[in-house]
Amino acid sequence: VTAAAIRQLAAGGAFGAQGLQRRVFNLTVNGSNNNGLLTVTPFLIQGVNQLGDARFADITVEHLLHHAGGFKRNEGPGDPMFKARQIASDMGVASPPSRHNIMRWMLGRPLIWAPGTVDVSDNEDAYSNFGYMVLGEIVAAYSPAGSYLAHLHSQTLTPSMWVPEGEYRQGRSLLVNRHEREPAYAGNNVVDSVFDDFPFPQPEQYGGWNLEAMLAHGGLIASAQAMLEFGSRYEVWYPDIGRGTPSNGGSHTGALTGTSSVLWRRNDAANTVVYAAFNVRNDDNGDHLAGEVRSRVATYFNGSVSWPEETCDG
Repeated sequence: VTAAAIRQLAAGGAFGAQGLQRRVFNLTVNGSNNNGLLTVTPFLIQGVNQLGDARFADITVEHLLHHAGGFKRNEGPGDPMFKARQIASDMGVASPPSRHNIMRWMLGRPLIWAPGTVDVSDNEDAYSNFGYMVLGEIVAAYSPAGSYLAHLHSQTLTPSMWVPEGEYRQGRSLLVNRHEREPAYAGNNVVDSVFDDFPFPQPEQYGGWNLEAMLAHGGLIASAQAMLEFGSRYEVWYPDIGRGTPSNGGSHTGALTGTSSVLWRRNDAANTVVYAAFNVRNDDNGDHLAGEVRSRVATYFNGSVSWPEETCDG
């Protein structure tokens, strides 16, 4: 969803003539400014504002789209989206830290790879939640709509596409804030909450991380209808993720403690799109349930399927 919003903005000229090749962070290295999109002051752990890696100045929007920004989720600073307490402690701010402070903290750290040299197709550990959080911040800063969600509702999945605003919205971390249409999530772990104002042991899926910070990479709640409409209009996998008028098959899975999902374009003659979401994750492999769905649904569709002749007006 975030990739689609970014491509729309680039196509509309929001990033200037460079488009997706525009640098992400506005940085001056060796006396040269790169004219990047976001102004973020790096934060070093000792409290000195200093860039942790000069190569941050080379990261482009397209790099982040393909998880090629140079981040590795299990090495170095790792995935900061699950380090709220550490970041807040290092920076001396309340937990959970804001998305802006997460960016500041990361810019004080080294990259693992040179931007553009390793992407998710080369190494699955290059998959970067942080990179997509940054893309969400770009959408919020450069969309004429004024915010990430407002852009989605006005440009990406709109009422004119038969997707009312109420069919997807921001999810919330704590159980007390669960939306009335949202199911409860089941998980096995109890952890310390990352929220200073709710500092009690919680089921991991209700306070083990800051879902609000993850708005652009898994922080939305949505109806099946909304996700099916998205899958019928946009590419869901790399290298063309987010491109409109999709022509390729592929699937995108996602999982957190308590949830597992898959959006799958089969690329068959009927242009079938399959979406499944579970409110449980029953092993450490986040793709477990999604894989089961793909296998069983593929068997079904590879047989004799007669689609109804009636059409739906949305």
